Amino acid sequence: NSLGLVILYRLDISSGWFLTRVVGYEESIPLALKQLIFSMIAMLGVVTGLAKGHFKKAILFIEKNKNIMIWGIASFVLLALPKLLGGSIWLTQDRSIQPSEFVFKITFLIFLSKYYESKATELLLQHYPFKEIAKIVLFIVAGIGCFFLAPMVLMQHELGTALLIALSFIFLTTYVSDRLSFLFVGLAFIILAMALGVLVSDHIERRVLAAWLEWKDYAFKPFGEGKLYPGYQIFQALAAIKLSPWGMGIGNGILKHATMNRTIVPVATSDFIAIPLGSELGIIGIAIVCAGYLVILNKSLPKNRTLNFQSIFAAGIAIALSVQGCFNLSEVVALLPITGIPLPHLSYGGSAVLANYILTGILLTILGNRSEDKPK
Repeated sequence: NSLGLVILYRLDISSGWFLTRVVGYEESIPLALKQLIFSMIAMLGVVTGLAKGHFKKAILFIEKNKNIMIWGIASFVLLALPKLLGGSIWLTQDRSIQPSEFVFKITFLIFLSKYYESKATELLLQHYPFKEIAKIVLFIVAGIGCFFLAPMVLMQHELGTALLIALSFIFLTTYVSDRLSFLFVGLAFIILAMALGVLVSDHIERRVLAAWLEWKDYAFKPFGEGKLYPGYQIFQALAAIKLSPWGMGIGNGILKHATMNRTIVPVATSDFIAIPLGSELGIIGIAIVCAGYLVILNKSLPKNRTLNFQSIFAAGIAIALSVQGCFNLSEVVALLPITGIPLPHLSYGGSAVLANYILTGILLTILGNRSEDKPK
C-alpha cells in the first residue's frame, strides 16, 4: 500500500472528489492524498476491529448462520445495484465506490465458503459418484451465469470484474474439490461466456479484440478516439515499460504529459499502475509485489486440506487476491484481455482499498483462530 502511495504521488494526477463536493470544495484533489485518506481510515477501522474482537465476532456469527442463499442473493443485488440505479458499475461519478469490490472479495466468497462447507462430506470422497459430479458442474454453470454472465457481462458490460469473480470461483472450486478436471470445465464455460459477451456488447468486443488480439492495428491512432482507445492503451504500456532488473529508479520515468493532467500510459494510476512500477523499480519491484501475494497464499492455504468455513474462506480470500494480482500483471503486457483490473493494494481506488483492508482483518483473525486451535 505504501509503495502504491509513492507511485501515485510520483504520477501527480488530480481529480474531483464527492467527499469534498459535499462541503462545497470544487477543486481537484491529488489522487495520492485521497488514497492516503482512504488507507488511513481503512487501517484504523481494521486495527480497531482486531483490537475489539469485531472481526472474530462477525466471523463466528456468519459461521453459525446456516442460511446460504442470503449471501448469494445479496451478492447478485450488489452487483446489479449500480445498473438498477441508472449508473455504471460505480455509485459515484468520480469512481470511488464500486460495490462489486465488496461482492468479489467478501459476500460472494462467504456464499461459496458456506456452500462448500455444506458439501464437505462429498468433496472429501476419493471417488465422486456421478450424481455429485453433476451437482458440482451444475453449480459451476449456475454460478458463472448468475455472478458472471447476467449482472456484469449482459447488464453492465463489465468484463473485468466478471472475469475475476468467475476465475476465483473456478480456482476455489478446484482447491476444495481437489479435482483438476473442474478447472478445465470452468475455464471452458468462461470462454463460452466471453464469446457470448463479444457478440452482444460492442464494449466487450473492443476490449477483447482491439485491446488484446488486434491492438497492433490500432497502435498509432490517437488516444480517446472512440473505438480505437484500447489498442492505443496497450501500445503505450508496452512501449513504456522497458523492463530491467532494477529499473530506472523512482522519479526517472517520463509518465505524465507536461501540459495535461493525465499520464502517457492511459489509466496508469489504477489499471496500469504496474507500468510505472516496472519501469521505475524494474523486475525487482514487480517480484516484491508478487512475493507478497505468494506469502498470502502460503499462509492462507493449510498444508492439510480442511473444509470448514474458516479454512475455505481464508483460501478464497488468498485465491481472489492472487488471481487479481496475476491477472493485472498479465493484462498490462497483453497476455490476457485488457479489462481494467486494478492491482491489489497498489492501484488507486476507494472501495478497493477498504475491501483489501477488510480482507486483511479477516485473514489475520482466521489465522489467529487457526493457531489457537493447534494442540500445545
